[in-house]
Amino acid sequence: MVTLSFMRIVFTPPGYVPRFKDLKLSSSNDIELRTHIMNQMKTFCLYDAYVCENDGFPRWCAVCEIYKPDRAHHCSETGRCVLKLDHFCPWVGGVIGFTRYKFFVLFIFYVTLICVFVICSCAPLTGEYPSFFTLFLGPFTSIHIFYILRNTTTIESINFHARFYLLNVLYDNERSGLKRANVTTNPGCHPWDLGWKRNWCSVMGKNWWCWFFPFTGSPGDGYHFDYNVILLDELKIVAKQYKTTCKQLLPDRSTISLNLQSECSGVNSQHGLWTDNGLTSTNS
Repeated sequence: MVTLSFMRIVFTPPGYVPRFKDLKLSSSNDIELRTHIMNQMKTFCLYDAYVCENDGFPRWCAVCEIYKPDRAHHCSETGRCVLKLDHFCPWVGGVIGFTRYKFFVLFIFYVTLICVFVICSCAPLTGEYPSFFTLFLGPFTSIHIFYILRNTTTIESINFHARFYLLNVLYDNERSGLKRANVTTNPGCHPWDLGWKRNWCSVMGKNWWCWFFPFTGSPGDGYHFDYNVILLDELKIVAKQYKTTCKQLLPDRSTISLNLQSECSGVNSQHGLWTDNGLTSTNS
């Protein structure tokens, strides 16, 4: 199982977010780039929520020239944005993200079991103490299991209790437009925490027999993740206090943002209006 898990890590694609220049379009002119960005924005605008910047647009990577999906981050080691990036590990093939994370956890889990078996069976005979690597691997495996149960990554766990997310929330879908608002979660409020059971299944798989074998990867596509329903309902309640309309999606990032405090326990709010010139503030 150790070998199989390692091979799955090495030969599974790292989960890079496609760049404009990787799409092999007919030409790289401004109109084509503009159209591509518009199509990206239309996809984001159909989501119930997505992580955004202050102007309401999704997070932008200036290096890759793409909008980053939720939980994706730019890896400086590879120079690419990676879906649900956890960390970079040169010992097991480089980038560990959405496509490889389950195999990585299984790999370190089975290596830990082998180390424990060797220690228990050989140490009494040889009198040798466990190496530093063995002592380190156990807690390392445990912390990643904890991350799975909390549905966080290594990056998201940094300053976890102080971390907050600015989300663009869809609170009404009418023919006149998609009404959205920017809402900020309270520090330490993790929007993708679905409860430990669903968190575990979101990484290891829905069937128990998939949990222990590196045959299938994590369910989903790595571009969109389920939000905590209770939190999302709170976000929509706050967002409904303001009238914002997603009329037209253009890659114009000029904006005026207005911070609005909310009495809701989990969120603060910003709001704006999607217009032909981008996102501008509204008062109503």
